[in-house]
Amino acid sequence: MPVTENALARFELKSVKGPWREIKLSNQNLTGSIPFDSVCKLLSLEKLSLGFNSLYGRVIDELKNCTGLKYLDLGNNFFSGSFPEISSISRLLYLSANQSGFSGSFPWNSLENMKNLAMLSLDDNPSDQTEFTPVIVKLTKLNWLYLSNYSNEGKIP
Repeated sequence: MPVTENALARFELKSVKGPWREIKLSNQNLTGSIPFDSVCKLLSLEKLSLGFNSLYGRVIDELKNCTGLKYLDLGNNFFSGSFPEISSISRLLYLSANQSGFSGSFPWNSLENMKNLAMLSLDDNPSDQTEFTPVIVKLTKLNWLYLSNYSNEGKIP
């Protein structure tokens, strides 16, 4: 049965039994908004894959409550507003928010504690032009950085 906008709107987690480690919904032709306040009640959640859908709306600050995440893919959607501050998701290894509609300034300082971040993709978002952040050089495990058509200026540290 395909997941529809109505099903996503009703997605609530009042009592969850058992550990949910992964939610993989990429490439499912989904539309609607994601209730991150409910999703982030899944304390054992390590992978949230929502890329290549038609999801929209704001990614609310409750995303920071997904503290166990290691993999977060929000890419290729139609979100609005700024990307939220996510410093509490310090175990993150993979972050993709490319072509996802985020605007404003990216919260670069929220990456500072992500010592194991290996992949970061923020390309093709209508962001504010900012100075290239020195936080990137502190990410010593980063082996894939994609910022094509991202509004950075200045020298790469």
